[in-house]
Amino acid sequence: MALTLKDHDRHSYADYLGWPEDVRYELIDGVAYLMAPAPTVHHQDIAGDIFRQIANALEGKPCRVFIAPLDVRLPKADEADEDIDTVVQPDVLVVCGERKIGERGVRGAPRRRGRGAVAGDRGA
Repeated sequence: MALTLKDHDRHSYADYLGWPEDVRYELIDGVAYLMAPAPTVHHQDIAGDIFRQIANALEGKPCRVFIAPLDVRLPKADEADEDIDTVVQPDVLVVCGERKIGERGVRGAPRRRGRGAVAGDRGA
């Protein structure tokens, strides 16, 4: 279960970048949620298996699969990265197309296209 920070401030990605690296948070609409320090072995087994299966399925395709921790910044419009107030770290993420991928992680949510259990981004 996620725990909120013990303050009532609205946070942004700029704030998030200044927090200690040894403590993990997600930002949802400016509210910081403390994440568990480390997932269980069972959780990692499942996430690792999902990652492996997706990576195998994407072999030779213009898509990349990532595993947490990796920041995914979710802007509401065209705001600068530092002003974004939602940053999540999904366990497994697929991005097709390089435009959303940067040194700090991914900017923008994957768009669902087609049918299937795994949705990915098509680079828009």
